[in-house]
Amino acid sequence: MRDKMKGFVCGVVASVVLLGSTAYATGETSIEGFFKKAKFMIDGVETKSSKMGSVTYKDKLYVPLTLISEATGNRVEWDEKQNTVWIGKKTGRFDALSTLDYARINGAARNHTIKSRTLLKIAGTKYWENGIKVELVKSEEADTTSSGSLEYNLNGKYSRFSGLVGIDDLTKNSVSSGSFKIVADGKERFSIADLRGGDAARQFDVDVTNVKKLELIFSRVGAETVSIDLVHGKLFD
Repeated sequence: MRDKMKGFVCGVVASVVLLGSTAYATGETSIEGFFKKAKFMIDGVETKSSKMGSVTYKDKLYVPLTLISEATGNRVEWDEKQNTVWIGKKTGRFDALSTLDYARINGAARNHTIKSRTLLKIAGTKYWENGIKVELVKSEEADTTSSGSLEYNLNGKYSRFSGLVGIDDLTKNSVSSGSFKIVADGKERFSIADLRGGDAARQFDVDVTNVKKLELIFSRVGAETVSIDLVHGKLFD
């Protein structure tokens, strides 16, 4: 339902913030509209906020932020001072992980790490933003496990690290599985195992306050090559 509401939400947010009156003002601009109580149906179901007050202006209907919150399942907040509407989590400035230079590469990840500026795909979902792909190639040796890691010098600059991790569709049919760990200053902060091709990307969000060195460990279990993608990796101030 959230995808269906996306265009609707953006249109409302970009156009108006309704504060319960028939006039809207920001700076020195004001408009007047007609107050209405329309019934709101989402996927054929009447919302809890149905018949909530709304405003029509130039043949367009504008609705309260409360309705947007209920329709999307996200918290909606109006920051009047910053003239900003927040839908979902409030986040601050961040650096994309893929734009940072790593301090070093260890183990099997060496020479198989790609900073993607085009497209990575996990379980059919395309991720156009910069991401990182670590390819753990097939080994002819008896050992069917391999791992490698990327290290980053954060130097205490960030507070949170979030993103998504999963098996790249290029190796979705591999019999091998993958795992991913986040280690901060030598202490494990996050771990996920049994990543399989065709499975949706898994989300992570960890506290990295005052962390000086961040290590991302990618592992393969099985004889065949597997590529692990880290997408939407963000380090927040």
